[in-house]
Order: sequence, then C-alpha cells, then structure tokens
Amino acid sequence: MSLIEELDDFFKLRHTQKDIAKDEALSDVIAFIYSHPVTSKFLSDIDIQFKSEKLFVEALTHTSFVNEQANFPFLSFERLEFFGDSLFNFFVSDFLIENFPDLKEGPLSRFRGAVVNEGSMAELARSISLGSCLLLGKGELKSRGHDKDAILADSLEAVFGAVFLDQGFEGAKKLFYSILEIFENKNCLPYISMERLENFDPKSLLQEKTMSLYKEVPEYRAIKFDDELFQVDILIGGKQILSTKNRSKKKAEKFLAKEILKKELYLLP
Repeated sequence: MSLIEELDDFFKLRHTQKDIAKDEALSDVIAFIYSHPVTSKFLSDIDIQFKSEKLFVEALTHTSFVNEQANFPFLSFERLEFFGDSLFNFFVSDFLIENFPDLKEGPLSRFRGAVVNEGSMAELARSISLGSCLLLGKGELKSRGHDKDAILADSLEAVFGAVFLDQGFEGAKKLFYSILEIFENKNCLPYISMERLENFDPKSLLQEKTMSLYKEVPEYRAIKFDDELFQVDILIGGKQILSTKNRSKKKAEKFLAKEILKKELYLLP
C-alpha cells in the first residue's frame, strides 16, 4: 500500500475521533508521514534527518493535497520551492565555477540553464525516488502527478529550501552533493556534464566552437516539401556538413548541431 493510500485510512480514523484538536491531529499526521517506510527510506537514501518533521512534510505537500484537506491545516511547498530555487541555482553555479575553470560567463550561463531546468531537475528528483513521497490530491494522483516534470522539479527545490531552514547552509550543500552522487551511481554518468549541455543547447555550443575556430557561425538552410517535412542542411565555412529531414525545423537544427558536436565534424579538413 502506498503512502497516500495508508494516509487515507489514517484520515478516516481521525475523522471518527471528534474530540481531537486540529493542531494535535496535524501533529499526529506529520509524525505518521515522517515515520512511514517510504519517507524513512527516502531520508536514509539522501542521508538527511530533519529536526523539524513539519518542515519536511511541507516540502512534500502539493497545493492539490492542501485543497482537499479542510480538516488539517497543511501548508503547500510553494514558499519552500521559492527559496530552494535560489539555493539550487547557487550550488550549481558554485559547482560549475569550481569544476569548469576555463568556461567564460556566456557558456557558464548556458551550462547552468542546461542543469537548472524542469526536465533536468525532474531527472534528478527521479534518481532519489522523490515522487513516491509526494502528497498529491486525487486529481493529480490520477494524472500521475508524482511523475510530472514540473511537480518533481518544484518539489526538489522545496526539499532544498526545507533542508536549509532546518540545517543551514552546510546541510543543504551536503544534500546537493549526496544527490549528485546518487544520480551518478544510478545512471553511470554525472548529472552535471558537457553531454547535458550538448543535449540541451547544442546550437549555441556549436556556434561557440565555430566562432573560436573560424570566426564564423554555422548556417542552417531549410527547404519545406509538400508532405510537411523540412529538409535542413547545415553549412560551416560555406561547406555542407550534414543534412536531415523532420517535421520541425527547430528539431532538425538541434539534431544536426548535436551530431556535429558528437562526431567533431566542425573540425574542417
């Protein structure tokens, strides 16, 4: 039985006990959630134990859940998410400055954008099974909200905000590096890597390389056919390097840039 299903049974039991004050009932629910096997395993995996159980539960609580719990004054993770967003950006920036000393401001900004975005952060959240701990309303549960990129990314930021408020800067930094290690162990590749930048924004990366080598930017030429397909060619230094077809011109250009980077075809003879 999942955390939400067991919590439903817990709520039903509490509704029959009319003499319990709201604050007392909420404390009991928070203790139940914090000690549940799913959340206990999550905390063990990321090697964090909260001083404030309430803060931890708040970091897991989606607005859809709050709206369905009129009898319990839950708080959603929105405020913690707001705070955690800045923290996560800081830790990523610090990591990039430390580990990529040759990158200038422009590439660093694009690199951070490749790491700090909804899709990438959702990957990171999945690596620590954060979705299994989330408190979601019935509608979000039905639509698999625990696996939606937006909810996972927001809740990951909320967890960082909660850890900082509970354990300070060093606690949040420890969490950051613990999660990076978990991701790398599960995926056999680092979360913050040049490969992620190439996948996220290959066109900008290729442009930087061609500007550095030839003082020129790549040229993309597109022809639209009657079957709604685009044929897109990419030229470097006036020389056609690769060609592809796609219904989306943008996707075709991104694919070509990625292939050229991967095969180092920008190194003209």
